[in-house]
Amino acid sequence: MNFDSFPQVACLLLALFGLLALALAMRDLWGAYQSRSWPATEGEIVHSKVQRFSRRTGSEGNTWTWRIHYEYVLNGTRHKGWRAYYGSEPTLGVARNIVARFPAGAAVKVYYYPKQPGTSVLIPGFNRYTYGGLILALLFFSLMAWLWQYR
Repeated sequence: MNFDSFPQVACLLLALFGLLALALAMRDLWGAYQSRSWPATEGEIVHSKVQRFSRRTGSEGNTWTWRIHYEYVLNGTRHKGWRAYYGSEPTLGVARNIVARFPAGAAVKVYYYPKQPGTSVLIPGFNRYTYGGLILALLFFSLMAWLWQYR
């Protein structure tokens, strides 16, 4: 590959990453939208902790998230859930707040999708992290548009 074809290849890759980010964003947005009207049931937090994991890309180092597992029973069937809300990964402060809000052993309201009761969240609806994937997709598409002028 010569340097003259770099902008075309980079634009193609940015478009692919943008489409992937957009697809994930749409899943989160749709889930958040739907979860606003889901019924709730009682559940229990089984496991809750802040967890650090390293990114292998090197420069940033660590990312923080939470690991929450909860159980709830519907019509005699036990279900397990892990999703606190629809959206992207949080900062360390948000991860700590989520774990403090949902400690292990706590009784919680679990909002579930009636057509698939195994799909659930602890916090229904939209929040600022719901839009993370959409912002990432827009960033990829913006970079692609900027690079397109050099093709």
